[in-house]
Amino acid sequence: MSGPAPISVLFLLYPGIDILDFTGPLEALHSARHPSSQASDPNRLHGAKVFTPTLAAADPTVTSGAGVTVSRDITLSQALSTIGDYAMVVVPGAMPDRIVPNLVDEHEMIKTINAFAALPGTMDAGGRPVERTLLSVCTGAYWLAHTGMLRGRRATTHWMMLDEFEKLSGAKVDRRKYVDVGKLGGKEDGVRVITAGGVSGGIDGALYLVERVGGLDMAKLAAGVMDYDWKKEENP
Repeated sequence: MSGPAPISVLFLLYPGIDILDFTGPLEALHSARHPSSQASDPNRLHGAKVFTPTLAAADPTVTSGAGVTVSRDITLSQALSTIGDYAMVVVPGAMPDRIVPNLVDEHEMIKTINAFAALPGTMDAGGRPVERTLLSVCTGAYWLAHTGMLRGRRATTHWMMLDEFEKLSGAKVDRRKYVDVGKLGGKEDGVRVITAGGVSGGIDGALYLVERVGGLDMAKLAAGVMDYDWKKEENP
């Protein structure tokens, strides 16, 4: 099915990730479709894909906290060197003890996040502007916090980690399914940051991202395809 070129999304994976932090947003973005021209396809199941994912990790495979193993597409070094090719980056969470010891400036995760955060807006294959977006899920926000980008801003993470996260990030914590932190650097073409709450909150954050890209109808349809009870009105 022809349509606009899909938007490139980079997932940054590492040992111990929560599997739903990763697969929830992945499924939400995969379920987003452009309108289908087929009259027999009212649910757009065969419409053109809106997003295309790339999985980056330091090692060839990543084992989640639940024991599920995922194979990478590219290395973190390759992700860093090609970071300008991506319009969106997703950072899943894990138990804090899998993240906090790695919160150092020279870590490839931090380098890649910082490089993406410094990028200006981009264009799709048709020359239309695309807003770059950085989405963290659950404690994935810890990686963002280390860079200082959340200091003084509203942000969220897993509700059980809010107090620790507040001390780590300097953010104004808000217990919600997701928080639109806003654009970095006060620039109109700066990267937009979205922090999602615990685990299933990543689905809500990703659906909000879908809404920003393709409108509310597209996001509602993606939620419907997933049979997910998206309570958008509870997170205005």
